[in-house]
Amino acid sequence: MHTRYFIPRGYAIRTHRGQARHTLAGRKLDRTATECRSTCPPCATTAITYSSGMGAVMFTAQGDRAIAGPNSRRFKYKNVICSDCNTTATSASDRAYDRLSDWMVAHQREGSGWSEMDLAEVFVPDYAAGVDQLYRYFAKALGCRLVSQGAVLPPEFFPNPVTGTKMERLRVSICRAESFRNVPGYDSTNFDRIMSNGNLHSSHSKIALDATGQRHILDAAWSTRLGHFQTNYWLSVPPNPAFGRVLTAVDPLYKVVSTDLDLLEIDGVMASWVDEHRQRWNARSRSGLDPWGDDS
Repeated sequence: MHTRYFIPRGYAIRTHRGQARHTLAGRKLDRTATECRSTCPPCATTAITYSSGMGAVMFTAQGDRAIAGPNSRRFKYKNVICSDCNTTATSASDRAYDRLSDWMVAHQREGSGWSEMDLAEVFVPDYAAGVDQLYRYFAKALGCRLVSQGAVLPPEFFPNPVTGTKMERLRVSICRAESFRNVPGYDSTNFDRIMSNGNLHSSHSKIALDATGQRHILDAAWSTRLGHFQTNYWLSVPPNPAFGRVLTAVDPLYKVVSTDLDLLEIDGVMASWVDEHRQRWNARSRSGLDPWGDDS
């Protein structure tokens, strides 16, 4: 597994040692902008402010390690992005995600029903522009996740978070999920500050692999969690409605649905969904049809 968790200290150590088989995150890349332009996607960052008195533990294959908080260098991707792409070129996107994550932190304890997120309140004064920048952040985060696993992002295919091109390839949905509820002694209030990255489900071009030895990405599905909110990424794969409707700027009121699935069930459903719909997507694309369209 390649999941990483940021969990309150004590409770995590007591209940999660059996799940501590995860990848250690590394430091930021000091690559130059010139070296970066053709190879790196902007990477995922977070700017959530947690209470100063809260401890944190990061679980890795090497064991448990105390960290200062979610901005710890150990929680960031290793060697995937240059400083310019991760700061100046995408600072507006980072601020958009900060606003979304602030909303998530403020609404953690609304219960297991559904919440309605008012995008016009989250992204003041222009929610449409805010959603556009948010999608650029999502492209940045997904791109970093893919590259960290050795994938290549073809520029003619992958959404570009700096220029905003090819964004139609990416769809994102948000839902509520208490995915750790099967942990012995579970108390939802102790998990409203967890941060985790789910397993990555993707495929690559066999033709490109045979020709270049590189894994040129074709599609992907992934999820991240902040507390009880799960963000779902769908690249060239129709989104699964069980994890919420697609986030768009068409309607400022976004209904956040809940799922009763736990962590393993979520991963299984996402993997099956990707496998089921991958062939349909590819067939429609080869036929010149809208891959997001309806077969009827």
